Amino acid sequence: MERRRWLVVLILMLAGAVPGGQARVSAAAAHPELWQKAVAVFAASSHLAPGKVRLAFSLLDGKGQPKKTFEREMSYSLDGQGKIRAELAWARENGRDVTATARAELREQEKKDASGQNKGQRATFSLRDVPFDPDRQGQVEVVARPETAALFGAVCRRFDFSMDLPIDSGGKQKGKPVTLRGMAWIDEASGAPLKFEFAPDPLPSKVKRLWTVFTYGPGPNGEWLLKEIASDGMGGILFIKKRFRSRIELDEYFPAPQT
Repeated sequence: MERRRWLVVLILMLAGAVPGGQARVSAAAAHPELWQKAVAVFAASSHLAPGKVRLAFSLLDGKGQPKKTFEREMSYSLDGQGKIRAELAWARENGRDVTATARAELREQEKKDASGQNKGQRATFSLRDVPFDPDRQGQVEVVARPETAALFGAVCRRFDFSMDLPIDSGGKQKGKPVTLRGMAWIDEASGAPLKFEFAPDPLPSKVKRLWTVFTYGPGPNGEWLLKEIASDGMGGILFIKKRFRSRIELDEYFPAPQT
């Protein structure tokens, strides 16, 4: 059960993938021009939500090889009232189908979260808490670096950033405000954000190390969409430490209802 708790936390984090409304293009004036372009590119597709989310989670052995594997696919769609409906499509553990068990565990975890029993144990960020979100620019500090890199055929400029998380999205751990610290890479020609990577400060409870990379790319109609989230970390209690790795793929985006 403890192994699955890590996985359930990651799945529940995906609730933040469904936007609650159209983002406003209002990048802080003090931010560099290329960063402001990235904010505008992000905002242009912020009304879209992923219809399919696939998660692969592995606990690793001492050599960095998968020891235990967990795979899930979540489906998102609109119900008859135009609201987002989430469903666990399938689940596998070490290659074995565990869909029924995983659905039951997910429902139980959701009940605990709704009742407040898991307060302080959830991930310290959601998919809405990204440094390119126009509504977050007041909490983002940016430093442009001279370094460039070729990513996916584009020449990208590096920016170092820090972003304070709002309290209402889990922005406190160990009694302290949470800040995401990392770097972002932006296409110098188009202003599109290619990827950003970060670690939360402080780390979530029982997590000793965590590094996460968000990767973006073009959609079928020219949109700019989040394609993948990859994380590598280590968690444990006292002298028992376990390294883990996860990969989340997002696809089949659709227009989400606006609020």
